[in-house]
Formats: sequence, structure tokens, C-alpha cells
Amino acid sequence: MSWVLPANAREIQIVTEDWPPFSYEENGKITGFSVELVKALQTETGIQGKISIYPWKRALYIATEEENTLLMTPARTAKREKLFHWVGPIAPRSVSLIKLKSRTDIKIDTLEDAKKYIIGAVLGFATTNQLIAQGFENNTHIEQVPTPVMNVRKLFNDRVELILMLESEFVWISKRHGFDHNNAEIALIIPQPVKELYIAFSKNTSQGIVDDFRDAFEKLKQNGTHEKLKQIFLE
Repeated sequence: MSWVLPANAREIQIVTEDWPPFSYEENGKITGFSVELVKALQTETGIQGKISIYPWKRALYIATEEENTLLMTPARTAKREKLFHWVGPIAPRSVSLIKLKSRTDIKIDTLEDAKKYIIGAVLGFATTNQLIAQGFENNTHIEQVPTPVMNVRKLFNDRVELILMLESEFVWISKRHGFDHNNAEIALIIPQPVKELYIAFSKNTSQGIVDDFRDAFEKLKQNGTHEKLKQIFLE
């Protein structure tokens, strides 16, 4: 059954994926930069809503199909532009190919060079779709998995040669899962048409809710809350 609320509803459903340091579960609690930012926005607006974690492809589907739904933390791509109402940008987005330092045989000067190697990527991510659009083929150049954590494990266990992710994301996951991020390095920073991350609302969300979140976000930027959360989770 779809999630349905009247147009004047002051409650929403909130969906995200397991994507630290933006959203993750720790000691039975969902937290992370985007999660704590959304919680602060809820406090500011008085709008209620439970946060649920799904695989990214499922979270994206829910947010495009159901009303009064908040999605975190998508990139605002041209393909997604008309699917959502956007709040932000909330964080920078710099994407890299990462390799183990011990793999001195891996040498990449251009993105085309990366086609010589197996790249771990996340199913449904904008970064993955970007590579596919540039001629990288699934199961030939790319191996897709549901979560970024799985890719970090595959890299350190020599099951892929490169992984595609944000550096802050890689460092956080490595530390939390017992891997030394200092044993890896950036092989190539990939030029991005989209350099920032957002909060998005499903198209049929009440405009009043969207406007309240936009106003609250500007307030959190002005009072320093947004910057403080960036320092805690992203730096």
C-alpha cells in the first residue's frame, strides 16, 4: 500500500540508504550527517517523520512513486531534476577511483585507462550511472553491489581493483570496519557534472512542507548548525 497523506499533511516518510558518513545505523540508532541535518530541520519545522534505511535503488523508487516522501542524499542530476523538489545543496560531492597502495601496477591517467581494471560500484548510484553512460559495461568493467561497505571490503580483500566513491565516505567506512584507509590512495578524481548533494522531496509532496524545509535550511546555515554537522561528520 502506498504512503498517502492529504496535501496539508505535517508528517512525511523519510527514506535513505546505508551510506556513511551521510546515513548509517549505529548501536540501533540511525545517524550521520544527512540524518542529523534532517532531524534538525524537523525540529525547526515541526514536521514529523520516521527515517528508514533501504538499499539505494529501493529508496529512490519509493521517493519517486510515493507522496510526501523525503529522500536523502541524492545528487541533483539532469535525469532526476524534474522528479523531485530540491533542498540544498547540503554537502560537496567529489568522486574518486580508489586503489590499494600495494597495487603499483595500477596506473590511471585518464578515465579511459580505468577500463583496464575491475571497478566496484553501487547499484543505482549516480556515480555508477555516470560510468555506464561513458561506456563502462556492467560485469566487464564494473561490478555492482547494494552498499558502499561491500565495495570497501572487496577492495581490501583483493576482489576488485578499484572502487568508486567519495573520499570522506571511504575513510569513514574503512575506520568503522577495521581497515586501514592509509593503505589505499586515490587513483583518479573523476570530473563531475554534479558537484553537490541535496535533500529531495517526492514531486507530490505538499508545497508548504517543501517551502518550510527550504526556509529552515537557510536558518540552519545562518545559525551555524549546518557547518557544525559538516565538521562532525565530513571533516
